[in-house]
Amino acid sequence: MIYILLLLISIVITVWLCIYSWQRRYIPGVASFSIMLFVGAVWLSVITLMLTSPSRELALFWYRAGFICVSSLPVILFVFIAQYSGSRVITHSRLIFLLIIPLITQAAVWTDSRFHFFFKTIDIMDKNGLMVIQSWSSGPWFIIHSAYSFTIMAAALIWLFVYAISQFQVFREQSIGFILGVLMVVLPNFAFAVGLLAPDVIVLPFGFLFMDLFMARAIFRHKLFEVVPVARNKMVDIMSDGMIVLDTDNRVVDMNPAAKTALSLTDKEVIGQSVEQVFEPWPDIIEHFLNTDWTRSEICVPSKQTESYYDVRMTGLVNKINRDAGRLILFRDITERKDSEREKDRLLSDLNRKNKELEMLYNMALDANPMTGLPGNNSVAAAITKAIQGREHSYVIYTDLDNFKAFNDKYGFALGDEIIKFTADVLKKSIVGAKCPESFVGHIGGDDFVLLVPSQKARAVVDFIISEFDANVVNYYDHSDLNQGFISSKNRKGDRENFPIMSISMAGIDLFRARYGEYIEVNDACAGLKKKSKSIPGSTFVMDKRRK
Repeated sequence: MIYILLLLISIVITVWLCIYSWQRRYIPGVASFSIMLFVGAVWLSVITLMLTSPSRELALFWYRAGFICVSSLPVILFVFIAQYSGSRVITHSRLIFLLIIPLITQAAVWTDSRFHFFFKTIDIMDKNGLMVIQSWSSGPWFIIHSAYSFTIMAAALIWLFVYAISQFQVFREQSIGFILGVLMVVLPNFAFAVGLLAPDVIVLPFGFLFMDLFMARAIFRHKLFEVVPVARNKMVDIMSDGMIVLDTDNRVVDMNPAAKTALSLTDKEVIGQSVEQVFEPWPDIIEHFLNTDWTRSEICVPSKQTESYYDVRMTGLVNKINRDAGRLILFRDITERKDSEREKDRLLSDLNRKNKELEMLYNMALDANPMTGLPGNNSVAAAITKAIQGREHSYVIYTDLDNFKAFNDKYGFALGDEIIKFTADVLKKSIVGAKCPESFVGHIGGDDFVLLVPSQKARAVVDFIISEFDANVVNYYDHSDLNQGFISSKNRKGDRENFPIMSISMAGIDLFRARYGEYIEVNDACAGLKKKSKSIPGSTFVMDKRRK
């Protein structure tokens, strides 16, 4: 019963792909693709009914019913590939013509018991609980049907392969996946039709399973229904840029609708005319481009009321043997863009002037630290005083680096300055990471910093600082120091001591909940808390738990 299970799995996957694709039927070719999968699912269902039939007569009925799908699938495949490639070769009359052979096939199949026009003989037997074909011999119409079906499918797949070669890589990958999927079903059936495969060997479930895998890969990995090729002729017709093609004598031989609209001309007025006549209102184009093979420029065309600007590009065209075949002119109206650029330049000029004024006032008002550019002592005091007096829900955080002096002694002041800048960047990033841009970051001096953040964001800011600092400060150490986990340097008493890798100690006070009334009180309290924090190994944070 493994075959029945595989058939049921194939039916479920095929129906799922059918429904998925039908939801995107507005994309060219997808509707016919979905119909093809639906017919394939019906075929699988009919084969399942045949295999599980209780009698030979009923099994033969379902086998014949399957030829409704078998005879129509090649035509549906051909229609899909024509639509996918952007071809308009399939018209209603041609579709009817393609269906003539499949319709005759149906007549031959259902009258076969009387005329034996499709099968001369066919015998079905029970094999291991499944009704399978024991033997068969083809009639004249079976040969015609098989030749027609495999020819249509071969032509369709070759068409798709040739078309894919001329497309971008993504379309080639889509096409290859689709071709391989179809071949998983076509090749076993071809082997059966020409007698290379025993009639009682059941390979259809395996073929459809592999086909579904290739189809799913083409759909989901290579975006079969999201990225579809566009026919180049159609693309030229719908492009918004004007396009004009000149021959070697500078006569207009082609023009797309956008160019006709821009120039207010028709084919009769333009085709065959010299470029001097066509561009008579635009003498700058003739002056700029007629004596070159490859150039681009923006030109201004004055009129009675205003000026129009165009981005004009001209490139030489060559034929297959690399000889001059004419020129291609592309032009785009950029008047609106030029007006926007002029307005933007004016606004930027005004903004730059005001920014310079503000920058001058800012530098005068703030005592920015020269190394980090952060506000200094006076600004820190003013910010904390304002938060205290305004009864704001603010949290003040003092930071200090552990073992910074040992690092300075070992690596020098230049790299020490880089550590200071790195710390400043971490503090600024913590504000962004916690999404509290209204916060304040100040630099008291040396390796001491102050933050003023919303109370509810304090923990997020502290966690970010510790995580970011510990993860990146190691980048400033030599591998040898990192491996041993410390720096050997002299302490403040002149004795040699091992100093661990730098960490950051922080102390914090909730200004709204605490009982401090002045900046100096906050500063003294944070200094004490910071000393406690520094006594704990590693990066730490200690908060003031006193209340009002």
